[in-house]
Amino acid sequence: MVEMIDNNSKYYNPNNSYGGVCYSGYDPWKYSFDPPKSLFYFAYGSNMSRSRMASRGVYWEKAMAGTLEGHTLKFNKDSGSKGTGYANIVKSKTHRVEGILYKLEDVYDTEILDMYEGYPDHYERKEIKVIGPDGKKIDAFVYKANPKKIKADLKPTKSYLAYLLAGSKYLSKEYHDWLKLTEISEKAKQTLRVFVYGTLKRGHGNHANYCLKSRSVENAVLAGRLYDSGLPYVHVETGDQYVDGSKSVSEDFKMQEELQNIVKADDCYFTDPSPDNACGIVHGELVTYDNWDAITGLDRLEGFNPKGRSHYKRILTTCRNKAGEEVSCWVYVVDEKEMGFKKSELNVSGIYNGWTPKSKYPVTGYDGKLDEEIEEELNGYLDDGFYDAQKAFMLEEEEEELKARYPELYAKDNAEMMDTLDYFKRTDNKNYDF
Repeated sequence: MVEMIDNNSKYYNPNNSYGGVCYSGYDPWKYSFDPPKSLFYFAYGSNMSRSRMASRGVYWEKAMAGTLEGHTLKFNKDSGSKGTGYANIVKSKTHRVEGILYKLEDVYDTEILDMYEGYPDHYERKEIKVIGPDGKKIDAFVYKANPKKIKADLKPTKSYLAYLLAGSKYLSKEYHDWLKLTEISEKAKQTLRVFVYGTLKRGHGNHANYCLKSRSVENAVLAGRLYDSGLPYVHVETGDQYVDGSKSVSEDFKMQEELQNIVKADDCYFTDPSPDNACGIVHGELVTYDNWDAITGLDRLEGFNPKGRSHYKRILTTCRNKAGEEVSCWVYVVDEKEMGFKKSELNVSGIYNGWTPKSKYPVTGYDGKLDEEIEEELNGYLDDGFYDAQKAFMLEEEEEELKARYPELYAKDNAEMMDTLDYFKRTDNKNYDF
């Protein structure tokens, strides 16, 4: 059952944090939590990537190989992007589904999984029995696609399939080789452009979780006013807003490219960002992705609900990239009148200098640069040590103390992700950044 909540609800927490990922704002749709009977969670889809699990703030006591008999793997869950699908399990007497059996640390980790799996609208949570590595049956829960979200003739994207292949160490060679043969979607790339100005910037807390798989990140400016009232907020004038974001990836992509074609013909379609303009200027970064896989996580992070109450609203506007070109992009904004900001909360400089993970990380502005050594360190968050490193990071320990306490986490490479990357490099000559 889904219940609307207000700011006075006991569930309301404007700084809700799941595993180090700050969800800036309340969850506008709070369901009544019905915990599973078991702490064992069977992952057969994208959560076979341990890095993906950890980046979502879900922690586990142990992970082991698991097999679900009497089912087969399909990619027939509608992803929201035309022609592409997510993993699902379907009953089949002659088949099996292999995956990872996680024993969660806490039953409330299930709430995080529920959120990412879109429970109950997109995926339903089911109690099942999974065969463990010792051949014994284990009570567990699994997510199965809601029948209303199932479509025929769908294929996974190459990047989505990579998450499944990342679980190679828990899969039989036969099953892993079979996964490699999965036919992938050959749809044209649908570029996503997002202007970020707060914790998603390089060097800040949410960048490693949401932006490392982007194609590029460059400094940019946007016409708007930046406020800092504990969290960063941006107001963009109504006249500079082209359209609000929706739940349809295809429609949002269409609008993004429509506006881009307009600005190509009119280089100053929207207000030119300048400190001399009443609209103001916001310094941030333009993050460009090769696909729209990231948009669901970004919307959840910012508390954006296209059909209901939201914390931040995602709108389509334009920014100026490092070369000074006007580019269509999405940005998460608020209405300054509705928020009732104080004059003292207006950031005239337009640069958010909020909390960063380490003091040595630079705060990037329009002309800021990110040290290559630091960028390598941020990319390193996706190695095998990401899980425990992020968990310890929440305790705000110093880096030297972490290395002394978890030396093995800083010494080993992520073999399974490298195997997956090598596989795609062998299949074509393109470079993929997983």
